[in-house]
Amino acid sequence: MKDEIPKMTEVEQEERKTVFENLSREIGFLGVSLLHRLNALYGFDVLQDLVFDAMHLVSLNIVKRRVQYWLSNGILDKEEFGERLKRMPWSKGYKVSRIPNDITKMGFWKVEEYQKLAFPASEFVLEGLLPAEEYEVWALIPRIVELIFNCGRNGWTSETIAHLKALSWRHCILVEDRYGPLECVITLHSLTHLHEDISRFSLPDNFWCFQFEKAVER
Repeated sequence: MKDEIPKMTEVEQEERKTVFENLSREIGFLGVSLLHRLNALYGFDVLQDLVFDAMHLVSLNIVKRRVQYWLSNGILDKEEFGERLKRMPWSKGYKVSRIPNDITKMGFWKVEEYQKLAFPASEFVLEGLLPAEEYEVWALIPRIVELIFNCGRNGWTSETIAHLKALSWRHCILVEDRYGPLECVITLHSLTHLHEDISRFSLPDNFWCFQFEKAVER
């Protein structure tokens, strides 16, 4: 915290818009959090005592970023990808809510579509479509999503938390090896801390608002 507060302050006090954007992108902060005021009173540490939003961090950042990279760089055959998604044999339970079955509407996809694309759909639809070096980077993501959004809901053990930590670090290392340091954005770094939140605050279902959002919507 002592190291990061001066950086937060520097970003907050920067009035030049382009410099502010570059600084915030590089440092990973938009300024000093209002919650930092609680530090003097209660020792509240915004870097340790707030949790990462696993829903957005994984589905709308890690998963979405890779898929968009493939499509924008012509790595993935868009037509074949779309056809395979349409043939995905979704179970009745998955069909209760949104499923990723129409890539022409990908611009309107929400968390659920990207989450279900990663697991269980990707291993069905991406087989043979991606170059080996691309699939090596991707192969860890379905396991991460499966742990967080599926089997992790039955409870976490020290072993499964260690698995998530290893998978997250391995994915980050492969991303840097494959795409270079510029691809190592703050959301990728945050993935390496998700297991710490689970150790301290229990499974993500206990502290995110996703289920409440869906209940209110329905």
